[in-house]
Amino acid sequence: MTITSQAKAVGVAKGTVLTRCGTTLVYVGPKSVCPPQPEALAVAAAPAAPRLTNPGTFTTTRNFKAAGGSIANMRFTGLGTIGRPRGVVPDLTLRDIQADGASFILRNFEGSDATPRVTIARVTSLNAGPGGFYFRGSSSGTITDVRIEATRPNTQSSKVPAGIGLAGKNAGDNGGPWTISRFYIRGMQSTGDIFNGDGIATEKGYHDVTITDGYSGWNRDAGYDIKSVRTTLNRVAAEGNRRNFKVWVDSDWGTITSIDPCQPGRGECAHVQVQGSIRLHVARLIARSGNATPLFQTEGGIPTITVDACDLKLPPGTPMLKGKAVLHLGSGC
Repeated sequence: MTITSQAKAVGVAKGTVLTRCGTTLVYVGPKSVCPPQPEALAVAAAPAAPRLTNPGTFTTTRNFKAAGGSIANMRFTGLGTIGRPRGVVPDLTLRDIQADGASFILRNFEGSDATPRVTIARVTSLNAGPGGFYFRGSSSGTITDVRIEATRPNTQSSKVPAGIGLAGKNAGDNGGPWTISRFYIRGMQSTGDIFNGDGIATEKGYHDVTITDGYSGWNRDAGYDIKSVRTTLNRVAAEGNRRNFKVWVDSDWGTITSIDPCQPGRGECAHVQVQGSIRLHVARLIARSGNATPLFQTEGGIPTITVDACDLKLPPGTPMLKGKAVLHLGSGC
C-alpha cells in the first residue's frame, strides 16, 4: 500500500510504499527492515558463532593460488573482499571468521576461478555489502553456520547481489555437489529501480545442492532463487522477500516456511513463484501473511505442483494460484 495522511507519523514522505511486518505497516529500505517473525526463527536453526581466540587479521584481500589454503580465527573491519581464488584452487578452508563492513567473504571474480571442495564454517558478516559468498566454475563444497546481515545496498544494475551465489551462466559454471546448512541471510538489497537481490541463488549449471535449516529474509527479489538441478530445500524459512521462493527446475522439497512476502519491487509477488512447465513437489508448506499474496504464482508455462500437506494462516480471499498450473494439494491446503 501507499501511505498518505499518516506519512508524518510514520516518518516518511507521502506516497512512500509500505510493506507489512505481520500486522504492522513499516517502510522497508536498505537499512529499515522488519524483524524476523518468531515463527520464522523457530524453523531456522541458529548458526553457531565463530570460535575466536586472540584472533588475527589482515588488511588486504588474500589471494589464493595453491590448494589447501585457509583463513581461520580472524576478525576483520572494513575489508571489502576478504579472500579470492586466482584460477582453480581446491580444498580451501574458511572458518571462525568475524567480519564487519565486508562486501564478500570469498569471491570468485572470473569465470576461470573456482574453489572445488571448499569448506566454510562459523562465519559471521555484519553491516555487510550486498554479498557474502560468490562462486563460479567447478566450485563445490560445504557451507555451515553462516550469518550474513547486509546493510549497504547494491547500486549497479549489472550486479545481482546474493548472500550465497552459485553464479555464472557459462558452460564451465557447473559445480557441485553442495551442502548449505544452518544459515541466516538478510538484506540483499539494491537501490532505486534496480530490483536484484537474493538470499541464496543457484544458477542452472550447478547440481546436487542440499539447502537445510536456515533463514533468508528481506532480500529485494527472492529468498531462494533455484535454477540448479537436483536441489533440495528442507526446514528453511523465507520472510519478507518479493517472492519468498522462486524455482525454475523440477524439484522435490521437504518442509518450507513462507512468511509475509511482497516487499516493494518489480514483478509479481508470491509465497512461491514457479517458472516454466516444471514439476514441483513440496512435502509440507507452512505459510503466514498479513496480505492476500498468492500462495503460488506461475509464469512461462503450466507446471505441475504437488503439496502433501499445508499449514496456512492467510487472510480470507487469498488466492491459492495466480497463473496456470496443475495443482495436487493435500491436507490443510
